[in-house]
Amino acid sequence: MKFISTKELRTDLPAIRMRLAKGEEFFLIHQSKPIAKLTPIETLEEATDSDIEQAAITDMGNDFLTKEEIAYYLALK
Repeated sequence: MKFISTKELRTDLPAIRMRLAKGEEFFLIHQSKPIAKLTPIETLEEATDSDIEQAAITDMGNDFLTKEEIAYYLALK
């Protein structure tokens, strides 16, 4: 499993997203500490598009995407 930083996730999200789609897993590191394990999923049975969009918009802290970036990534299939 590969370790990636939050900065790398922001800058390389399209490539990382494609690798997740192929089954690869990642540990996410922020300020030198592991904070999450990114794993691919097969289905989103309980989450709606509205839930996902709201989570993306409301979870903006120090490391955030712009509204344009959010719109771009939500438009990807």
